[in-house]
Amino acid sequence: MINLLLKTNLFEMKKIIPLLSVMLLVKFCGAQYSLSFCESISEDGKPQKVSNSFQVDSKGSLLKIFVRSDEKFNTGQLQFKIFYVDNSGEEETLSTFSQKMDADWNYAWKDVAFFTPGNYRVKIYNDKETYLTSAN
Repeated sequence: MINLLLKTNLFEMKKIIPLLSVMLLVKFCGAQYSLSFCESISEDGKPQKVSNSFQVDSKGSLLKIFVRSDEKFNTGQLQFKIFYVDNSGEEETLSTFSQKMDADWNYAWKDVAFFTPGNYRVKIYNDKETYLTSAN
């Protein structure tokens, strides 16, 4: 009977250890980032009218690129890189610009005007040019 209990506990431990390892890895790998596109930002820092598809006016359309961290960014600036994505998935760099910020911020945004309909990808980097996140 004791032998059977030990085998059962070992079997259960073998299932729990990988799960705990993954949870610890996620916890200690650093902050998680999200990137979204919206029409405005509320006073409390929430994106409004979020979408991945917008109408582009002939005079250009302004939208906000909103990036959030579940922790502090710990950087003095964010770098935004905008790419046009063609039908084959190839990226063409269109623009690169930065946003100065305080290191303890956990969200930031940048206003961007688009003039041509198409598919675009935005990639975000910190001041050390470390990739943080991207979205289309």
